[in-house]
Amino acid sequence: MILRRCGARGTVETVKRDVEVFLRSYAPRHGDLGEDAAEPLLAELALIRESRLSGQFEFVRGPKPSLQNGVFALVLKRFWERWHPNAPTLSAEQASYGAGSPGQVFKLDEDSVMARLAKIGEATSGAIVWTDTAGLRQVSLARQLSTIDEVALITNSYPYRRVA
Repeated sequence: MILRRCGARGTVETVKRDVEVFLRSYAPRHGDLGEDAAEPLLAELALIRESRLSGQFEFVRGPKPSLQNGVFALVLKRFWERWHPNAPTLSAEQASYGAGSPGQVFKLDEDSVMARLAKIGEATSGAIVWTDTAGLRQVSLARQLSTIDEVALITNSYPYRRVA
């Protein structure tokens, strides 16, 4: 209905262009584009790539070396608060595959999620801890989620140097 009112052809073309601009802000550029061609800012996240054969865009699942553990911990905390606020534990599967989970948000494979969960205690100053006992892989709360300083998760992930 909205498309008919606004003129379907123009609107469809506009949406197609907008989506392509959005996707290209995440996809690395191919080939030698010269000195003036800047790499898209969000390409470093390695979330989307353009297929060389078809030219279509696809998600990149797997490890994300540029993803800081504090950023992962922040997304895990917010996922926990939103979807499992009263649960004292979260399974590795929930953290990997749940809607809005860090595994889904960052398109991490299961092994990458497990590696990050194994380090979650360091990132959260012990507020969230990883356990892998008798095949039960999960994270549990040592303190309430509300005690985790979200700003500290980020600032500790990106140390800066003061300029004298």
